[in-house]
Amino acid sequence: MPSPTDLGLAEFISALVGESMDAIASSLVEQELRRSEMSVAVNLDLETFAASYVLDSEVWAREREVLGSPPEGPGLEVDG
Repeated sequence: MPSPTDLGLAEFISALVGESMDAIASSLVEQELRRSEMSVAVNLDLETFAASYVLDSEVWAREREVLGSPPEGPGLEVDG
């Protein structure tokens, strides 16, 4: 973006407003895409949602946090 000294004040303000409007429009498009994705995600069954949005490592970390020290991966059984 040119500095105010490179342009006249009117041109500078015009460029500033134009770039601000472009940024706002771009942000709105991104927000609408995210809203659309969330709308689709909310209608997924639990298994499909989990497969798409929840990492196994996040589940294992939460298990360690809640239970202490659970196994380090799937398929491992705890004696007891």
